[in-house]
This record gives sequence, structure tokens and C-alpha cells, in this order.
Amino acid sequence: MNIVIEVGTVLLSSADSGNIIFTQDHRNIPSVVLTSENSTDQDVNVHATSVTKTGATVKTSAIYTGNIHYQAISTY
Repeated sequence: MNIVIEVGTVLLSSADSGNIIFTQDHRNIPSVVLTSENSTDQDVNVHATSVTKTGATVKTSAIYTGNIHYQAISTY
């Protein structure tokens, strides 16, 4: 079994969603882990929707400005 692990950051600016475009070759739909970088004391939840082999959409529970860090992990 081979594992593909990709990490990156999405910057949101007064938004409640953003897009991730994967740069690695995920042959299967990856699991995506998201973490908000809370530098302004914002209390926000983040989750991924519409995950495909090539990208995902990041959604937040409130308007957010800051970095969202992601890890996309798949196997083949």
C-alpha cells in the first residue's frame, strides 16, 4: 500500500468558505483534516465539503479571516 500525504494552507479573508486545489496525485478521494490558525481570538469551526481527488471546499461556522491548515491523506 502506498500513502499520499499533502499539507497546505488556505487563507480566508472575511469569508466563510474557500477552495483547496490538491497538488499531489491522489488516486482515491483523500481524507481531509483542517485546523484553523486562531490569531484573532475567533471561535470558529472548520470542515471540508465536496472532497474529490483534485480538491475540496473549506467551510467555516462564521465569517473568518486567517489561515486554515489542511492535510489530505489517501492510499492506493
